[in-house]
Order: sequence, then structure tokens, then C-alpha cells
Amino acid sequence: MDADRFYRRMLKTVKENADTEERLDRIRDAFVDALPLLPGEMGIDLFWEVSEFLNLREQTGRDDFLQSAVILTQVVELFREEFGATEGEFPDGLWEIVRDCVNDYALELDEDLLNYLMGLVLDHGKI
Repeated sequence: MDADRFYRRMLKTVKENADTEERLDRIRDAFVDALPLLPGEMGIDLFWEVSEFLNLREQTGRDDFLQSAVILTQVVELFREEFGATEGEFPDGLWEIVRDCVNDYALELDEDLLNYLMGLVLDHGKI
């Protein structure tokens, strides 16, 4: 499962001695690699929106970083149509980020993935 591999890469990243920007670049690369093939810059755009929401640039503590790793893993699972494999709920505001990103790329997305994502957004009352 790509989401599990992504989570392990996140754990490895937290152990490395890297500055914030280098760490974010590594996380971004792992995140995009774990996603299915998405149109254009969607994976990168999604990462930066979620990382800003999670305030990843400001996280220095291991516990905060690991909590963010779980949330990012859930986002990967969502786009791999495996949502719910990792326990926990999205924090308030994350469904709106997903909705807006999917909406921005809706015409270019695979129809099955689009229906899956928007169905979950609808199920969570964000449409």
C-alpha cells in the first residue's frame, strides 16, 4: 500500500537532520509519489494547501509532526480510494481543501476518482 510506504518515509524524515525547507521538499516528493497519477500540478498544489493548513513550516516537535504525518497519510488514502484505512477523522477545514482542489481539477480528473472524492465530500456535508 502506497499510503503505508508514505507514512514510513515521513517517519524517516522526522529522524533526519534537515532544515525546514529541505524537510518539506522531501515530504512533498514522498506525498506526490504516493498519490495516483493526477493531472498537472494537482498533487503539488494539494500538498502545499494541506501543509499550510497543518502549519508544517512551524512544526518542530516530533508529536506534532507525527500527527501531521497521519493526516497526510489519510489524504493519500483518500486519493487512492482507500479512505478509512488509517483511523481518525480529518480536522475541521480539510474537507474544504479537498473539495476546492478537486473542483479546480475536475475537468481533468479520472471520472471514477472524481465521483469517489466528491461523494465523500458530500457525505461529510461540505457541498
